[in-house]
Amino acid sequence: PPAGGGGGGAAPAPRAKEKAKMSIVDAMYDSSVTFKEALEHLAEDNGLLLLPKAGKSQAGKQVYTLGKVSVYLDNRLVYASEAGVWKPMALDDLLKKAQK
Repeated sequence: PPAGGGGGGAAPAPRAKEKAKMSIVDAMYDSSVTFKEALEHLAEDNGLLLLPKAGKSQAGKQVYTLGKVSVYLDNRLVYASEAGVWKPMALDDLLKKAQK
């Protein structure tokens, strides 16, 4: 019998759990994670949900609600509506605005 009594080893962590703990920057370079998925994880980590607004689109893209902000995603950029004007917004600014 082998010393130490082991054998088998631990199972690897599930891939989904790894993705959930991934930063949005890491996710941008992981081809298995979409930008939308990365943003969903970031939102969840900050107590928010990224939810589609039924029947709403901007520039041909689905509009979502993130906290109190309407957003759409295009080419790994997040556009937010401010006073009816859509403009790209940094993620940290977006999170601050969504949580107000």
